[in-house]
Amino acid sequence: MSETEAEIARIATLIQELGYRAQISGETISTAMSGWSVLVIVWPGHSIQMYFGISVDAEDGFGLEQANEFNRTHRFAKCYILEDSARFEGDFYFDVTQPDAKEKLDRIFLSWEISIGGARDALNEAKRLHDKRVAAPTPPN
Repeated sequence: MSETEAEIARIATLIQELGYRAQISGETISTAMSGWSVLVIVWPGHSIQMYFGISVDAEDGFGLEQANEFNRTHRFAKCYILEDSARFEGDFYFDVTQPDAKEKLDRIFLSWEISIGGARDALNEAKRLHDKRVAAPTPPN
C-alpha cells in the first residue's frame, strides 16, 4: 500500500468512527450528509476537499446568478455551475497524522453539514422564486 493509499484509508476509518459511511474510490471517499452524496477528495499532504454536486435545469431556477449569490453569502463553501449541475466545494487543511485528527475532522464535517444546509436553502429558494414567476398571471392587453 502506498503512502497516499494509507492516508486515504486512515481518513476513511476516521469518517466511519464519526458515524458516517466511507467508501474509497481512488483518491476520493464517498459518504452522505443531510441526505446527499458527498465526496471527500484527499489531496495527499495535509488537505481535503468536501464536494457535492446536484443536477439543475431551468425548472430549478438555480443558475449563475444564484451561484454568485451563494458565493457572496457563504464564506467557507463555494458554488459553481458546470453544464447542468450546481457544484459545491470547500477546501480544508487536514493532517490525518496529528493526534487530534478525529476532532478536527469532526469540526470539518460539522461545518460542511452547515454549508450543505446553506446550499439546500439556496436551491429551495431558487425553486420557490422560479415557481412564483412561472405561476404569476400575465397582465391583460
